[in-house]
Amino acid sequence: MSIAFLIKNQSFVDVITNSSSELFVCDTDKSVEFTETLLRKILDLHNEVSNTDYSFEHVFDSVKCVGEEDIEKFIEDYVIGWSVGNNDLNIGVPNYYDFSEQMRRKLGWKANIKTDEERQENNRIWDEVRNAWEELKTKWITENLDYLKSIFLGRILICSIDDNSIPYELFNTIEYSFNADRYHLG
Repeated sequence: MSIAFLIKNQSFVDVITNSSSELFVCDTDKSVEFTETLLRKILDLHNEVSNTDYSFEHVFDSVKCVGEEDIEKFIEDYVIGWSVGNNDLNIGVPNYYDFSEQMRRKLGWKANIKTDEERQENNRIWDEVRNAWEELKTKWITENLDYLKSIFLGRILICSIDDNSIPYELFNTIEYSFNADRYHLG
């Protein structure tokens, strides 16, 4: 006996990828208010054309502008954490996974631990790796902050509210309407 399930997908992207969030980084002279108003109109048009009923609040997170007060968090969360813009930056953005792997090997971390002493040693090594990572990240941000500000300060951010919440059909429209680069966040 075989059982079949029919799963209604939101868009074709649901079939070809895992669930993920999207971030659009917009290089536009439009205001946050104008951007959100236009996004609402784009979504309304999409709903009308595709006979859907998506609400803005269930598709998009709040539209934001990267300001002085949150530039360092943006850099830490998106540039370092999600590799936003890394292909264009050419300044050697640190990668946690590569860094931690190298540090663990260097410090003698063991994958197959058998004793409490080995577990304690692995915990000590992880603490050392985390501390070294925080130092490296802080140093890198400090050394590159002016350059990164020149790129990202004032950019408008459009982010999905949830995994796959932005209909795939809107990706190109958002990119072209707001001169946006789209980043697939995991």
